[in-house]
Amino acid sequence: MDIVLHLLGSVSSFLLRLLGFQLLFFWPGWLVLRLLTLGCYPRFLGPRCNAWAYEDVELVSCIGLVAVLLALALWAHYGAG
Repeated sequence: MDIVLHLLGSVSSFLLRLLGFQLLFFWPGWLVLRLLTLGCYPRFLGPRCNAWAYEDVELVSCIGLVAVLLALALWAHYGAG
């Protein structure tokens, strides 16, 4: 029983971290990429495909992480007094 609980805890922790990362950093990354590429990327594939490729979501989330860290660093350097 302990093994099952440990496995469920590990899987749920992994999923929460993964989803949290993607939910938290996807939209800042999406905005940054839209501004830098003048609206060309990331593209939604349309209602037939109904989603972006998973690799694109990870890439946009990583760009969002970099953008948020850069914004926090700039705020800490210039805005925190």
